[in-house]
Amino acid sequence: MNINLQYQYYSKGYVILKNALNKKDLLECKKQLLKSYKKIFKENVTFDNIHKILSKYEKNKDWDIMYLAFKDACNSKSFLKISKKLEKLSRNFFNLKCKTLTCAYAIGIKNSKRTGYDWHQEKTYYSKIKKKTFHYQFPFFDKCDKSNGTMSVLEGSHTLGEISEYTYNRNFRKGVYSYVPKDIKQMKKFFKEKYLIMNIGDVCIFHENIIHRSNKNNTSKIRFAGINRQEVV
Repeated sequence: MNINLQYQYYSKGYVILKNALNKKDLLECKKQLLKSYKKIFKENVTFDNIHKILSKYEKNKDWDIMYLAFKDACNSKSFLKISKKLEKLSRNFFNLKCKTLTCAYAIGIKNSKRTGYDWHQEKTYYSKIKKKTFHYQFPFFDKCDKSNGTMSVLEGSHTLGEISEYTYNRNFRKGVYSYVPKDIKQMKKFFKEKYLIMNIGDVCIFHENIIHRSNKNNTSKIRFAGINRQEVV
């Protein structure tokens, strides 16, 4: 593995690996979305109308059925295959054997506060796990950029270590929740915010202690970002 990429990860708290994932494997994940939403929604979901349909379900607060389709996709062979590929990537990058804790995806919907994460550290969600964890995010439907609300990080903030003082932030009972560091305003003055721009095939590895968030999607298309979390075995 390129020593410069490893240095970037340890110094900045994240690194984007270009063309690290097979595009055919990612296409299978994309196709799996259609299969899962078709099966659960009992509608003719296509690559063209999936954005409109999901936006409709979100607006109508049909969150339970959306979650069923989400779980069906996450538990599929396509996503499992990507997890295995990322475990192999961990072995090559960190020289460590890891196992997947979570295989899922995040969605960003225009005008939806329910699906957006505020500033947080991944470590807060895995505080009971004493071993080191690694975290991955990657686009598999369309690219992730600033316009559709890609993840951003406070570069270098992982050097603060695990933050114990935070506020619990959840806008909806069936929405995502964030543990926002209490001194986040002060932290934003010292650590520069960087938006993670990724094309299909790219993958971001980010440190368990780096402060990050998802952002507002200003487009009419849903942002789908694959997520993989691993624990050192």
